[in-house]
Amino acid sequence: MVADKDSLSMYYKDVEGTRLLTAPEERELILRYRQCRDPKARDLIIKGALRYVIAEARKHPRSYAERSILEDLIAAGNVGLLRALEKFNPAAGTRFLTYAGWWVRHEMREEGRRLGMVHVPAHALAKGIRTPALTELDDRA
Repeated sequence: MVADKDSLSMYYKDVEGTRLLTAPEERELILRYRQCRDPKARDLIIKGALRYVIAEARKHPRSYAERSILEDLIAAGNVGLLRALEKFNPAAGTRFLTYAGWWVRHEMREEGRRLGMVHVPAHALAKGIRTPALTELDDRA
C-alpha cells in the first residue's frame, strides 16, 4: 500500500512540474507528430495535458474514497488522451485539449462502468434527482 501511495505521489510531482502548452506550441507539436510520427512531440503533447486528466479524475466522488479508483480513472483518462491524439484534426480550428476532453471523460465513464460506479447525468443532478443507495438497489432485486 505504501508503494502505491509513493507511485501516485511521484506521478503527481512529475506532472506538477509540467507547464501547459500555448496554442502555437501545441499546433506545432501536433503537426510534427502528424507528419513525422515524432515520439518526442507525442510525449510533449500528452504530458502537457496530464494535469487536465488528474483534475477530471478527481471530480469523481469515489476517487476520494479509494486511491485505486483514482489511479484507474487517471489511467483511463491517459488512454483517452492517446485516442484523442490519433483522431484529432488540427485543421478543425480547435485546441487539442478541447477535443481531448471528450475522449478523456468517455474513457473515464467506461472505466467507471467497469468498476461498478453509477453515472448520473448532469441534468439529473441539476433537477435534484438523487441516486439510490446500494442497499436500495439490492432490495429491488
